[in-house]
Amino acid sequence: YNNQNIKSYLKFANHYFIRVALLPVDLPYRYNYMVFEDLSEVQANQKATVLGNQLKKSLVGIIKNLNLESKVSILTWKEIINEAECKHILSSLEYLLGNSTEFLSDVHLHLQEQAPFIKNKLFNLKHKLSDEDFRQKNKMFFRFLIEEIAVFIFIREFHNYPIRLSAYPESILIKNIYQGAYSNLAVTLGLSGKIGHIR
Repeated sequence: YNNQNIKSYLKFANHYFIRVALLPVDLPYRYNYMVFEDLSEVQANQKATVLGNQLKKSLVGIIKNLNLESKVSILTWKEIINEAECKHILSSLEYLLGNSTEFLSDVHLHLQEQAPFIKNKLFNLKHKLSDEDFRQKNKMFFRFLIEEIAVFIFIREFHNYPIRLSAYPESILIKNIYQGAYSNLAVTLGLSGKIGHIR
């Protein structure tokens, strides 16, 4: 997260798009806090809430500074993740995580592409924990990843923000879903396929 990057994205989006939404990635960080800082779920949720409030305050200031209040909205992760359609997408991804070796392999690729430093941190944990503790932390962090994927798909499909602007490349998981992988999950979920990604 970088204020200057956000300003640049908003200026670009304002020029090319009718409306824009910002989504602070705050609530998913509860998994980071539980995995890497050994916080309880309650503590992790509290810390993620503080992070979200800080991010939202910063974004509101940037939007006002650019005079884009009428065009830019700020979405909240907590509201989105509780939408019925988003829950359905997430439960489908959770099923794949536990039942598809192809999907699990691609989750590892996604992690390498999107956040290699996180993968290294997970690897370092392996030498400090029992096998069972490491499996539990790994599972928790994978939950972070698929929750993120579910939300990004939901916003594009059900909130009508089909184009995502990001400093990161499009996730291999999203690419594969829209290309018919994982037992044609896109068809099962009724996805339109009319999405785009600008890096």
